[in-house]
Amino acid sequence: MKVLIAYSSKYGSTREIAEHVCKILQTDGFDVNIEKASASLKMKNYDAIILGSGVYVGKWLPGMENLLKKHFSLLQEKRVWIFSDGPTGKEEPTESIKNWKFPNYLELLLKQINPKGIMVFNGKMLLEDMNMVHKFIIKKMNAPLGDFRDWEAISEWAKSIAEQLEEPNK
Repeated sequence: MKVLIAYSSKYGSTREIAEHVCKILQTDGFDVNIEKASASLKMKNYDAIILGSGVYVGKWLPGMENLLKKHFSLLQEKRVWIFSDGPTGKEEPTESIKNWKFPNYLELLLKQINPKGIMVFNGKMLLEDMNMVHKFIIKKMNAPLGDFRDWEAISEWAKSIAEQLEEPNK
């Protein structure tokens, strides 16, 4: 089974999550490709697609939004899973962002795509990774800094996808 993981990452956190999910699926015997999200990405020959985007101020990154809009019809025909990462701190990610799972303005698109699963993971925010503007904003917001990703939760989610992929038409 061919699986595509398409990600949109500003400072590398989402890419690292995508790579981790990729390794787990490959270990389980799936043929997995990982690509940066863009409207020009070729997705037709994949049986399943995992989409991941970093979240900034409640929005996905433009590469993921463009991919969703361009490939909307194709995604409706595929088995799709979605993840976001971005909240920082030690709280459960959905609690810290009040059960947010995706940008509200994409709700209609995502309902029609009907993903098999949607997950939000805590992210990583390190000042040394950021440009000057983002450093200034983050300092003013007094946002928690550090790597808050829960690799065990990410691994469990990836394993659950592998289990679902092994079941035909689920």
